Amino acid sequence: MWLIMTSNKILISCLLFCASGVYADRAPTDHGLSFGGAIQLSSYGEDSSDSLSPVALRLSLEKPLTDNLSVRGDYAFGTDSDSRDVLSVEFKGSFEQAFAGFAKVQTDDLGGFRLYGLIGVTKGEFRQKIDAIGLDNTDSESGMSYGVGGSYSLEPGLSVVGEIVNYLEGDIYTYRVLNIGLSKRF
Repeated sequence: MWLIMTSNKILISCLLFCASGVYADRAPTDHGLSFGGAIQLSSYGEDSSDSLSPVALRLSLEKPLTDNLSVRGDYAFGTDSDSRDVLSVEFKGSFEQAFAGFAKVQTDDLGGFRLYGLIGVTKGEFRQKIDAIGLDNTDSESGMSYGVGGSYSLEPGLSVVGEIVNYLEGDIYTYRVLNIGLSKRF
């Protein structure tokens, strides 16, 4: 656990250092806004128990500040729950929704391909349900978020995006996703 926390702090420090250098070298051009959508293939865990894999969708709005630095807001919502048996009783868990804000640091365009890192904060809601005992509970968790990804330009202003994001790693819940989707610049 200590090793994971230390590596997270090192990753965050490196991203912040890169972001400060990139922002100092910002371009004077107008970058517009980007709107994105993605399907989230997730891993949701609770109190160190077996993880569930509910499906969710993510919508994002991004404002580039320079060619290499952006701010991004995400809204994700669950579309399907997952279940597992706990002592012969079915436990259903679902991701309800989350709001996240990120700083995004990305490489220069490499033949239509860009790599990037994300760092930010997330507030998410999770639902637990056990029909056998009538339990239906919704909890929320917030915390630091980070991730890495890449985009490939299909045509000017339209990109396919793939990223791995650790939205939450809190005291109770962990929520990690693989986002696969599209982004359109306006």
